Amino acid sequence: KWRIVLGSHIPIITGPFGLKAFPIYERGVRVGMEGPSGRQYRYISCFCFGPESSLRENLCFFVEHPWFERASLLAVLSNCLILAAQGPPQRGELVEDQLQELCFTWLFTFELLCRIGAMGFHGHEHAFLSDGWNRLDFVVVLLSWLPLLYPNLENMTAIRAVRALRPLRTIKRLKGLQEQVNTLIDSFPHLLDIAILVGFVLGVY
Repeated sequence: KWRIVLGSHIPIITGPFGLKAFPIYERGVRVGMEGPSGRQYRYISCFCFGPESSLRENLCFFVEHPWFERASLLAVLSNCLILAAQGPPQRGELVEDQLQELCFTWLFTFELLCRIGAMGFHGHEHAFLSDGWNRLDFVVVLLSWLPLLYPNLENMTAIRAVRALRPLRTIKRLKGLQEQVNTLIDSFPHLLDIAILVGFVLGVY
């Protein structure tokens, strides 16, 4: 409401796609911006893109666009369907399967780099790695490159099995599902006593 009342007195950052953002100031110095989704992009990103960098502003608006999130979710779901159709990972995969894997890995890497460029990689509470689900995304994408860069490594089948974690990336993009998973995780400590009791009963009887 305060934005509506004071909108005419607040400098608005206008970006592509018709999106608008609000600058964030501390002690008279601009330190970031708040996107349409409410996410804040603060401080320096990747040691070179400051809050007023035009490239970073465009990246922020790009990742804030609704179709960016929809396209990301569609890519994850499509990859999950393809992985389910391919079955367990094996050595000597078909060329078509390898090409599909390379395309999806590049696509997820592009998405990751866009988010890191907009949010910053590490070092403050609004950075990419400050969120646990983002850290999961980073690990999954990073491990996806190992079979492509080093196809002759030992235990490569086990490394390829990490692709099974990709469906977990949908949790980050579905807010309702994310809240349910977080609630389930938070309930684990409270269920410890019940688990001990059940284990005791099973052990006795």
